[in-house]
Amino acid sequence: RWFSERVAVYVSGAWLLYPAAILFTALFLTETLFVFLWVLALWLYSPPFTGGTKGGRWVGLGLVLGLLLLARASGIILALAILLHVVYHRRYRPALILVAVMFVTVLPWMVRNAVVMGTFSLNTNSGINLYQGSNPYATGAYRFDEPVTAPLDSFPPYYGGNTRRVTGEVERNRRATQLLFEYLRSHPVEALALWPKKFAYFWSTDISLWAHYLPRPGLSL
Repeated sequence: RWFSERVAVYVSGAWLLYPAAILFTALFLTETLFVFLWVLALWLYSPPFTGGTKGGRWVGLGLVLGLLLLARASGIILALAILLHVVYHRRYRPALILVAVMFVTVLPWMVRNAVVMGTFSLNTNSGINLYQGSNPYATGAYRFDEPVTAPLDSFPPYYGGNTRRVTGEVERNRRATQLLFEYLRSHPVEALALWPKKFAYFWSTDISLWAHYLPRPGLSL
């Protein structure tokens, strides 16, 4: 509907050959759940995109996007893309419906985080995850050893004050976010240069999953 049948075949073929899409389909993981919700959101958005308008469809789309955010916070990429597209076409009422339903869907978990973790937020590890791939020691591969983690243990002194120790998961994530933006501001070229290496490492680790499923010599079932 959006492009052509040929594009759909190419994309579907690429996905069918993706190792994780084959090996993880029988497992109820956030990876497979996330992809299912992502595709379901696109399917729900397709009729409005092509001209159809039904209020129930927008409510369903908002619910799915909210669940997508609960599965993985990186789902905000798709949610923002759809919202921007709707606003671009000046369909403000559907945009408000989407935002309201998404917020109601994620609200219980955010309240839970406020009560248990002390922060009214969707998660407490996004800064850590992003900092792992964007820091002075980053190589594109997974590295989270002592040189990388050491700056997370304390906040630097401000205005002549003393160094303050980081306490708890929320503060550690806040410190990681601070270090992440400092690195991006001071090393934008180096950060962009890591992207191809990150994709290469990502694919190589997924392909290596096949090793766990290969038959072992001398092993009979």
